Amino acid sequence: MPAPRNTPPPPETVAFVRRRYAANVPVADILAESALTIGALYQCVDGRHDDGSGLPVPPLPRRTLIMRRRPPVRNLRAALVGRLWRAAETQVNEIEKRLKNDERAVDEREGDARVFAIAVRTMQDLSALDADAATSAPQPTTAPASGDNDPVPRDIDEFRRRLAEKIDKLAAADAAEGAGRSET
Repeated sequence: MPAPRNTPPPPETVAFVRRRYAANVPVADILAESALTIGALYQCVDGRHDDGSGLPVPPLPRRTLIMRRRPPVRNLRAALVGRLWRAAETQVNEIEKRLKNDERAVDEREGDARVFAIAVRTMQDLSALDADAATSAPQPTTAPASGDNDPVPRDIDEFRRRLAEKIDKLAAADAAEGAGRSET
């Protein structure tokens, strides 16, 4: 149970928080376990509250904050479209919840209807953007650029059949070339 505002936490809580902080337990975990606010936690760490030992409480060294950088967005346009989709879906869900309550005033319902119409229009535009992105994206080719190579077959039996045909053609070409040399 959290301590009332403006009252120091009990000494056993202060000692607990200081032990956990010194053991490098994540601050979020300590907050969850102690039910303190972030300010009260750091007051305990700084030695502003009694820990029940009867001695002056020295401040603990503060941890350095390591900010995790988000990985760079490879496709900024796709990320933006995704965020817009999520925002539009959230707005539609909120409007649907509000429309289920019939005790709202008429002007509030009309405002929701206008916002809903804008959300629908936004979703139509996003769908068009998705379609444009799909058609403008380079399509993977199954056939290689060179005429000598065939596409990779998906079935092993198909691969074996094509390989046997090529070997037969090469053998026939070799035999025809050998017969042409022996006649001259």
